[in-house]
Amino acid sequence: LHHHDPLSFPITENIYLRTAIVQLSNSIAHVLGYGNFEGSVDYSSELPERFKLVGIKEDEQEKLLERIRTTVTEQAGAFLH
Repeated sequence: LHHHDPLSFPITENIYLRTAIVQLSNSIAHVLGYGNFEGSVDYSSELPERFKLVGIKEDEQEKLLERIRTTVTEQAGAFLH
């Protein structure tokens, strides 16, 4: 199982939940611009489904993205430039 393999509901086994978390993390990193290179895939269309797979509600998604962006900027900003 690879972090780019498709997953679907319901996630009933731990390995699939763990993979879904890695997929979400990968998509978030790319959407926030970490690890993006010119010509990289746009993962923003995948985010809603990836959030849903791990149980993060729609009204919490934008707040979580902003919290991640802020945390990375505060804690790792010096290493990202």
